[in-house]
Amino acid sequence: MKKYLILLLLASSTAAFAQFKLNGKIANYAGTSDLHINIPVVYGFLSENSVAIPVNKNGSFAITLPVKGPKFANLMFQAYPYWLLLHPNKAITIELDAGNKIIKIISGSGQPENIILQKVNLTETPQFLLDDRYTTLDNNALNNQLLKPYFAARDWKIALVNQSTINPAYKKLIAAEIKYFAYNNLHELTDIGAANPAVLNKFVADIYSRADVKPATMPAGPLYYIFVNNYLQEIEKRCLANQHPYSNDGRAR
Repeated sequence: MKKYLILLLLASSTAAFAQFKLNGKIANYAGTSDLHINIPVVYGFLSENSVAIPVNKNGSFAITLPVKGPKFANLMFQAYPYWLLLHPNKAITIELDAGNKIIKIISGSGQPENIILQKVNLTETPQFLLDDRYTTLDNNALNNQLLKPYFAARDWKIALVNQSTINPAYKKLIAAEIKYFAYNNLHELTDIGAANPAVLNKFVADIYSRADVKPATMPAGPLYYIFVNNYLQEIEKRCLANQHPYSNDGRAR
């Protein structure tokens, strides 16, 4: 019994002190921009979750971060976020440039999944949130001009992840976040001052009514929890409008 207790304590100690090592260099660093990494507890960007990363005069930096499992994080430099996937007992070396918004994953055991993460540009702002012409379209035009091409681009990113040689668990996690981010962007469409909000609200609600709210992987990433929050808002809208396209178990039909 004593032997098993010792093994249990060692296992829990290893988990408690699991670490991710991040180091790298900022090219053309003038010493005036701070470097932070923000690791959400669940989701959202809270300043309390940001950790300052000391940067040397030559632009080099290194930090060790405690993580208990796969965790998405935002590396913040010059007010721009770079998404990273952290994992216990892994490390990456990166390169930033103060003159542009490009991150290079140079080396490290966490390099493959983080290279893929940069390739798919996980939180890329879609064109329909930058162009207000979409807010004037009817439902049929929205389907053809917005939804179909956007979901095609989403599916291309997911295929890129699935065709990669990274760990299958990372494939599932990243692909799921791509899917949830697409839904979240469509939800944002109803909040940008539409010329015809009734059409947009119905368009987005119809899309959400076909969504599966069960997480594709656990632990889920931060974009999943934003998706669930938005999904509940869509349920509330439908209930207020006396429309109930949901089954008794709360799952969309």
